[in-house]
Amino acid sequence: MTEEFKYIIRIMGKDVSGTKKVIQSLSNIKGIGNNVAHYIVNSLEIDKNSRMGMLSDEQISIIENALKNI
Repeated sequence: MTEEFKYIIRIMGKDVSGTKKVIQSLSNIKGIGNNVAHYIVNSLEIDKNSRMGMLSDEQISIIENALKNI
């Protein structure tokens, strides 16, 4: 079963682009810089070269929970 590509994803009350890479999209959230985005992606073992829109809903909720706990 393949999921559809999501062009816009809502994380922490902010709409982020699904066409950008995960780190770049996370860096667009207020308070999340490049270093924090790298830390989150590495600690959750998510491929940093994948596009945000290709992540599953479960992975997006895990990222959101990690951001809430910072």
